Amino acid sequence: MQREIEVIAKIDNKTSTGKLIAEEIPESVRKKSALKIGGLLFLLALAAVFIPILHFVLVPGLMISSFVGAYMQYKKAEKILQAEIACPNCSSPLEVTGTPKFPLHTDCRNCMSQVTILEKK
Repeated sequence: MQREIEVIAKIDNKTSTGKLIAEEIPESVRKKSALKIGGLLFLLALAAVFIPILHFVLVPGLMISSFVGAYMQYKKAEKILQAEIACPNCSSPLEVTGTPKFPLHTDCRNCMSQVTILEKK
């Protein structure tokens, strides 16, 4: 299911409004993705057992990372599909990707300004 989010882009005291279109990621897809990430890191941990000396650090680190990575991947419930936001400084369109967790930070490719994106209330 898609939802439209009204947002405000800010650079210092300049602002512009726009919208993001976000899509909910189904739980089955999130589980599959989390298992993929966790399984890959777990396999890397098993392979690291055969690396002398470094395995004392690599194996525990990769084992912990497999659980943390799988958890973080599972928690991604939404993704941004499309952004219709203009840069407050130069009015060029901004590229926004990832998850809609505000505040978002992105750089304008045209004027190289750092833009903060907030949800409009």
